[in-house]
Amino acid sequence: MRALRNIPEELKAVPHWVTRGISGGGAADRKKPYNPNTNAPARVNNPNTWATFEACEKAVRRARYSGLGFVFTGDYLVIDLDNVIDARGNVLRDAARIIEAVDSYTEKSLSGRGFHIIAHKPPFEIGVNRASFALDEATLARFTREELDRATGELREKRPGIEVYDSGRYMALTGDVYQGRGTVKDAPEALERVYSA
Repeated sequence: MRALRNIPEELKAVPHWVTRGISGGGAADRKKPYNPNTNAPARVNNPNTWATFEACEKAVRRARYSGLGFVFTGDYLVIDLDNVIDARGNVLRDAARIIEAVDSYTEKSLSGRGFHIIAHKPPFEIGVNRASFALDEATLARFTREELDRATGELREKRPGIEVYDSGRYMALTGDVYQGRGTVKDAPEALERVYSA
């Protein structure tokens, strides 16, 4: 809970917040977004279902929800690096290069196996872009993990990957700042290289 204080004030000031993981909810509710003021499901395309950071933090502090998230609407870009931290805490070299190049707000993800990088949206269209890293077999095996699919009850492989988007999504944020990168910055050249790679 204390780590939420590390989320940049710039993001906290924007009323694009939702809560997630309603208390007493099932597995399907773990990542589902909610409005903490109404306890109704939130939708990324309806600002009337969002709340302030303060309202979300208060609901999490009172254990009504397990966490909170930020809805992206085009002012910011997020790079979601999945499964790029191995079991020993080593960071995938390609992911480390991206973090270094963008050099904006970076936090560890909920799983502890990935990162979120948030920067001001550059002056080019983003949309949604997903990709896998080109890795040799040994590296792929080291960073791939199995995860229980809560919907099917089956194990599935989670490989290292990258998603870049700027709108139409929400991201669960942790405030677990990585390497002191606690400020949202402009990084258009680095972002363009990452996005077009």
